[in-house]
Amino acid sequence: REAPQPADSNISPPLAGRFLGRLPSRAMIVGLLRTAAAAATRSGAGRATAALPQSVVAAKATSLPFIPTDWIFRFFPYISRDRVRFLLRFNQISFLMGLGYF
Repeated sequence: REAPQPADSNISPPLAGRFLGRLPSRAMIVGLLRTAAAAATRSGAGRATAALPQSVVAAKATSLPFIPTDWIFRFFPYISRDRVRFLLRFNQISFLMGLGYF
């Protein structure tokens, strides 16, 4: 048998303790939105050109292209049908990607 619920209980039990039995008012939500917008404006996140870390900017110039090996097994089953075929195709594809990179 379930415990009787109060008639005005319109929120779930985990949220009931959080808001102490009441939903947040519209003024609280608008105030939180205004505070978040002001913080974003002051931090510079509103700029159209956000500054990225130097390591991210230099990644295209200093890094090699990478395809996860498990994608080969998932999306190209013909290439990875057996070990010998996989090693041969992997070597050929890597060689061609290396030529295409430079």
